[in-house]
Amino acid sequence: MREPFARFISQWRYLHFQQRMGVAVPALDDNPTFADWFARRADGMAQGEDAFSFLGQLAWPVSAEDPSIAFDRDYVAVGIMEDYQNSVRVLTAALGFTPPIATLHINRADDPHRGGDPTADFPEWREHHREAFAIEYAVYEAGRARMLEALAKLNEAQAADL
Repeated sequence: MREPFARFISQWRYLHFQQRMGVAVPALDDNPTFADWFARRADGMAQGEDAFSFLGQLAWPVSAEDPSIAFDRDYVAVGIMEDYQNSVRVLTAALGFTPPIATLHINRADDPHRGGDPTADFPEWREHHREAFAIEYAVYEAGRARMLEALAKLNEAQAADL
């Protein structure tokens, strides 16, 4: 999982990268401004039809009433991009592996081949995003809580082994 607004901005940048590389990106065919793209995405979310939302990638449908059910079954672990190292620890423990000593994050927006992508962070849109995509935040927080719970159990078990 990734913090919803950070994911939104990353996706905006990535779609421009794809377009620059010659990939057809119909959502950018009319060269929308960020404000226009945001409005389209928010309208789609309000109608339950945002094809860019991570909600469609979940194993089960979720509702705003109880977003925690998203991870009640069929998930070995939930990882959070903003806590990548600990997420890898939780996942490796869930799979019965020893976690790596170090975890590298290698797919970064500042890689040389990404030159020419939009770089604006649009912080003035963060609160608008939280309002328009509230269910994404609820699901993200539920996933984050599940990861932190698993991490606490892992840390307790490792402390007991010492």
